[in-house]
Amino acid sequence: MALKFKNETIKKHKSVFKLNKSERYDPIFTSFGFDRNTKYKGLCLREYHNGEKHFVVRFRLKGDRTRPRIFPVGKFDPTLSVKTGEVLFGTKECEERLFPIVKSHCDELGRWTKDPNETLKFNKVIKNLTTGETIELFCKDGFPKMREEGKLSGKQIREKARSLIGYNKRVKFLDYDDDEQGDGFVSFKHSRKYNEPAPKDWDELFEKYPSGKGNIKDEWHNRNGVVSMYDSFLSKIKLVDLTGQMIIKFKEDYGGYWTKFEVIENFRRLWKFAIMKGLIDVNVKPDPSRDIQDIKPKKRPYKYKRKIFTDEQMVLLFEITEEASKTIPFQPEAVELIAQTGLREEEAKRLLKNDIKWKHEISYTKEGKKIETFGDLVLRASITKMDREEFISITAPIQDTLKKILNMGNRTIDNGYSYDLGYYKHVPWLFGTTELKHDRIFEEKYRNSKKTRLKTMTGVWRYIKKRMREKLNIPEEEELLCTGKMLRKTFTHKCKMALKGRSDIAKRHTRHEDESVLERAYDGFTQDEFRESSVEVAGQLIQFTPRKKTG
Repeated sequence: MALKFKNETIKKHKSVFKLNKSERYDPIFTSFGFDRNTKYKGLCLREYHNGEKHFVVRFRLKGDRTRPRIFPVGKFDPTLSVKTGEVLFGTKECEERLFPIVKSHCDELGRWTKDPNETLKFNKVIKNLTTGETIELFCKDGFPKMREEGKLSGKQIREKARSLIGYNKRVKFLDYDDDEQGDGFVSFKHSRKYNEPAPKDWDELFEKYPSGKGNIKDEWHNRNGVVSMYDSFLSKIKLVDLTGQMIIKFKEDYGGYWTKFEVIENFRRLWKFAIMKGLIDVNVKPDPSRDIQDIKPKKRPYKYKRKIFTDEQMVLLFEITEEASKTIPFQPEAVELIAQTGLREEEAKRLLKNDIKWKHEISYTKEGKKIETFGDLVLRASITKMDREEFISITAPIQDTLKKILNMGNRTIDNGYSYDLGYYKHVPWLFGTTELKHDRIFEEKYRNSKKTRLKTMTGVWRYIKKRMREKLNIPEEEELLCTGKMLRKTFTHKCKMALKGRSDIAKRHTRHEDESVLERAYDGFTQDEFRESSVEVAGQLIQFTPRKKTG
């Protein structure tokens, strides 16, 4: 009988052992109830008479008809972590170790082409590397996610790199971006600040700025003079020799709960990386950071919770963005599109012109109401929070905004000096930027990089807040909640109003994370129904967004 792949089930499971001819107890193999998923193919539980349980893979190499081979993935350890309350080595840890091995040792059909027993050794410390050497390997490997396939996003890599190798001149040579799959990657760039060329690879960067060299301490970038893990005393210590007290001593130099939390997370990430790469065995010693706890600061009331723009403020918002577009290109238009669609800011900034699929359609409801849409705005899986392709129906107001944006290449901005936006015609992004090198616009790699798309919207929000105060006569000493955080909340509110409280359909429009609600929204929810509801939502918003003439 197949065993459920759950920690609690595995912990309770007990097999009945019988003595063999040699008066010994043979281990018992129990299969898990998996579907034909190549990632789990051959995974089973090997149980010993003394109570030990191990995750193992039974497999045959491609073309080999001999007795199946066995690869030990790890010993099941039901001991609960004081920090997380989870078992120290269970199903999650098994997956973290197994999946990369399957990916590198099997073909596309799930057939084993290499024996991990020959390529990986987990029963002892293979390479007794220092913490610094492990960090170097982690960087060279592209900052893997550890819990699943793929890499961290460019933004996440930047955050992790801060306490790993940051507060140092070496980060001035790094550039972070995402590929089409949403995986982040690091490229090397020329440092204008230090007037030094880009290193060709990580080896050259670490050779130029080894541990302890190039640390930055100034009022703006590192007022407290903290150092990264790579530049600290920990760098020279063997990874397996680290203790919880050493880690605590290091993190205390960092201020703030979340900064310290990030430090601890990086330690755990390094430890898992070392196990996955076969540098250390999971049974050598537990992760020294597993039981480190910090007292979480008292949660302060979130002032933006359930805060939305009033109808009066929304009318003013669109008036002000119209003003701002005369001197600030792209940012005001991004605000308008976000207000009309409920897009997340990062999603909007990563839209391509080709994501607009024009198609004029007219249909009628059973009641005879006219439904008119102009195509779809496709959100690629790589830019959505849920990592799946989604779409937004283009209603009349959204069409006006999109046409206005696409016409930017025919405009000249006058903000004290004349600025021709003709280069925008050659940029693939929906929202371009003025902060680019015009002499490189015809280089394909540069043109398609994030360097040619909108980077920030702080400028327009500063302008909106200032003008909102003036138009509503709000004094400086009085707080005015006016940020991009409120746009999506306002859109959600208008969705619920338009859809008469149908939060399930509203969540389909706002594309929230709650999968159960999303699934309920998708089930039986046809494309025609979605377009109809899109027009209903647009009806709530159109009072703020009068039809605009586009050239």
